[in-house]
Amino acid sequence: MKAVDLYVSAYYRGALYKLRDMLLKRGLEEQVEKANNIIDCISDYLETLTEEKRDIVKTYFSSCVTVQEVAEQYHVSVATVRRCVSPLNKLFKEKGF
Repeated sequence: MKAVDLYVSAYYRGALYKLRDMLLKRGLEEQVEKANNIIDCISDYLETLTEEKRDIVKTYFSSCVTVQEVAEQYHVSVATVRRCVSPLNKLFKEKGF
């Protein structure tokens, strides 16, 4: 599992917000900033998508399913699912997460 998979999955479970709050309570400002950057990165990307594509991303990252299974569930092509999911990988690489 790649870091982006873990981060986005944690984002949807609310775990990134809990982690950020815990780090804040412990005074670990640098780590809080990194958590905020990750949350902002994911949120900003999701805002660019239609509701259906946000649902595709959520289903892919919050469930243990394959691209093929998501495509079948939403009646879209595998390429469409990959186009929804892959920009997050690129964003995370660019940001150094």
